[in-house]
Amino acid sequence: MGLATPGYELGFITPGWLAWFALVPALYVVHHWSHIKAFRLLLPATISWSCFAHAWFMDLFGTAIGLPLMIAAGFFFARVMHWGIWLSFKVPDKWRIFALPLFWCSIEYLRFVLPYLEDVWFVLIAKTQWQQLNVLQLLSITGFVGVSFLVLLSNTALTQLVINKQTRTPVNRSAIASLLLVILVFAWGQIELENQVLSPNKVKVAATVDLSNQDPQIQSLAINPMDGEGYWADTPAMSQAIFDVNAQLTKRLNQTINPAVDVIVWPENEMANLDDALMVNQVKNLAKTMSSYLVVDMIWEHQGQRFDTAVMYDPHGNEILRTPKIAITFREKQFGFTAGTLTQSKVVETSFGRVGLGICYDRHRLWITRHLKQQGAQIILMPVDDDFRANRQFPLLHATDSIFRAIEHRVAFSVGTTSGVSMVISPYGELVSRSGINQRALIQGEVQLSTVTPFYSRYGDVFAWLICAITLGLIIRARRKKA
Repeated sequence: MGLATPGYELGFITPGWLAWFALVPALYVVHHWSHIKAFRLLLPATISWSCFAHAWFMDLFGTAIGLPLMIAAGFFFARVMHWGIWLSFKVPDKWRIFALPLFWCSIEYLRFVLPYLEDVWFVLIAKTQWQQLNVLQLLSITGFVGVSFLVLLSNTALTQLVINKQTRTPVNRSAIASLLLVILVFAWGQIELENQVLSPNKVKVAATVDLSNQDPQIQSLAINPMDGEGYWADTPAMSQAIFDVNAQLTKRLNQTINPAVDVIVWPENEMANLDDALMVNQVKNLAKTMSSYLVVDMIWEHQGQRFDTAVMYDPHGNEILRTPKIAITFREKQFGFTAGTLTQSKVVETSFGRVGLGICYDRHRLWITRHLKQQGAQIILMPVDDDFRANRQFPLLHATDSIFRAIEHRVAFSVGTTSGVSMVISPYGELVSRSGINQRALIQGEVQLSTVTPFYSRYGDVFAWLICAITLGLIIRARRKKA
């Protein structure tokens, strides 16, 4: 399960398929040695799983903190699985294989959306399937919880069939039905991909990777560096250096096509203050030179508050949209930034479609993209900074959020990043273009927009809350039965 986490791909080999049966050996051992507490039996497996899935903790927190956190997450995984297995013995036999998937997915969803926990939890079982676009189409109905549930259900069903075989007992019909459900979802998703509902208009999108946080020449220009960056460009020289890098990358676009691209997205680098007329004029002039819309990340000082803000300029150099970052981090709060609000998050009509903006963590929160979609957004553009000491796993792990939000709401997505992964994504999750990691780059791709408003956009996490309600009901039933 750890190897199925994003970041362990080998060329064209995608280990996500491992997740569909990865837990079978551990679950079988728990059944075989039922006289030993499941928690103890599971620990070696779940700690290993956690160390693979959270390897980026080492770069983010350092070894002294990162390693204990990885082990602690392994203990958490074991405890949740243990409780799910306990619940499976308290329900009728024909429902036994559903108990662990229900319990796990309830906890996984709540830790992803509850205050404070939503800022730090990126590892989801659903993310093991980030390259399996057919099964990911389920996101447009259930959100990520439906995919996690299916993966776990496959594991419990297969384990039950192994036990039936080993004990020579009749085949469990619920297990067979569950595996057939998995196959049907894959088939349905493939049909969705082959019959995409898209508008005829095509949008040409470009995005940069500027490596501003890793460039020693740029960082040497900061007054107050922190973790290799000044958190924002705090000198005119630093602002100019960041602009120059992104402008040079942008000018690589082929100008023989008019326009070369419709819109260009730069990274989240807090390049300059919006009161800096010299820098703002350079951005406007570049948009006019390229005859393209341009999205950049700037600092907006307003009514005594400081906002990390995505700003969009049209091909005539006019500012047409500014959107403050809503999902700010603890460190940003330390640096005096204020979170934006949904009322500040708007959609604008452009020559190629309706556009919404966000920044980095905004793609991690489920409700921000949904808000933009409900306002009519067809494409969402986001500057991003995922540079944790040049770690190669976390940018890809966080990039999956963009793919998930695109499929959930049938919106095209594009992100420009400081260290990768910059991406152009179709409304069905196809990676039209993507950069590498820790490589300065320019990418471009062409996507069609969609006017479809899927179930998930309309009703949100109905499936997730249903899972939580069923799980709570099973727990109450089990507790009453015990009493």
